[in-house]
Amino acid sequence: MVYRLLTDLTVAVHFAFLIFVVAGGFLARRHRWLVVPHLLAASWGVYVEATPGLVCPLTPLENAFAIRAGEAGYQGSFIEHYLVPIIYSEGLTREAQWGLAALVVVINAVAYGWRRHGHERKGRSTMQRALVVLRTRGSSWDESRPLEEQKDWPAHAIFMEALHAEGLVALVGPLEGTRDALLVVRAGDRAEIEERLAHDPWTRNGLLIVKECWPWQIRLGSLG
Repeated sequence: MVYRLLTDLTVAVHFAFLIFVVAGGFLARRHRWLVVPHLLAASWGVYVEATPGLVCPLTPLENAFAIRAGEAGYQGSFIEHYLVPIIYSEGLTREAQWGLAALVVVINAVAYGWRRHGHERKGRSTMQRALVVLRTRGSSWDESRPLEEQKDWPAHAIFMEALHAEGLVALVGPLEGTRDALLVVRAGDRAEIEERLAHDPWTRNGLLIVKECWPWQIRLGSLG
């Protein structure tokens, strides 16, 4: 009985993960904290679909539970009847896998692209109000190591790339010869950008802190 429940639960989680991979971009439009988890999940989903023979870790886990459950693990199961054929469809060719991977990319490009265009239209209607943010190194910064070797660099890079993909951050980079980094962002005020940057692993670890923040009214040119 326990393994039957575990089997059904694993398949349900698998199905929910697939939905998140395909359509999570639209959910991330409303809940910004989901941007990074969704980009990671979508990247994994595309990688699995585009790589013949690669198996998601949830598949052998579900199979292990099913074997331990025996036949009772599937008899009369709603999840087995409706969800398993969707996740483990028969006759899935290599071309079909590539097509599914491309479909995931297109759907999520539409989701994130739609959000970015919306920000650009709003920005143009208000003469593209922007903020210039100056971040400086915190007490945890290791001066003996270069930028890419600081603690949690991969997680920080993914976080900033997600903000850029979302359209919140337009430009970012270190100021040579200083301990500072400059960001040009689209946000309502300093409180909003500080709230977003608070989720940066480098903020949580004390590697970077917000030093200054100035409103910037663009008179010529565009951030788009």
